[in-house]
Amino acid sequence: MAECGAARETVVQFGDAARLGSRALVADPALQVSLLRLAVFLFKHANSREYEQSTAGKEDKGAVAEQRMPMLRSWLPLLCRGSTGTDAPVLTGRERAEMVVVLENLIDKLSWEQREEVLSLWLHHFAACPDTDWPNLESCYTRWYAESRRLLA
Repeated sequence: MAECGAARETVVQFGDAARLGSRALVADPALQVSLLRLAVFLFKHANSREYEQSTAGKEDKGAVAEQRMPMLRSWLPLLCRGSTGTDAPVLTGRERAEMVVVLENLIDKLSWEQREEVLSLWLHHFAACPDTDWPNLESCYTRWYAESRRLLA
């Protein structure tokens, strides 16, 4: 996808598929695994330098963040709920650690208000899933919280 220039458009359309994201939460576990792996691939691409360069000159930084927000809104709940798998973990430990870094990087590129929205969504779904402790964005949440306290002071 990336080599033929379709990955950027795929990220945008995948993010806009909010109904697909919410339905994935109740889908068959085998389908959840495929959607979760696809989401991981597209999150990695949305965080890549190539993605940002493909939008450079066309749109400003805020517009790039606006393209990433629907994807985070739609697919973060699946990441929180679908990471355990039925027979074996969906992602290896290394893939899970890499994905946490990708998510933290994506969130750090958002505006303060957007970070608040994404992190509150993450906290809601993360706390509601006792079966998993992934993705653990606690350090990202802590940084945002400290920054928000500093801004209020």
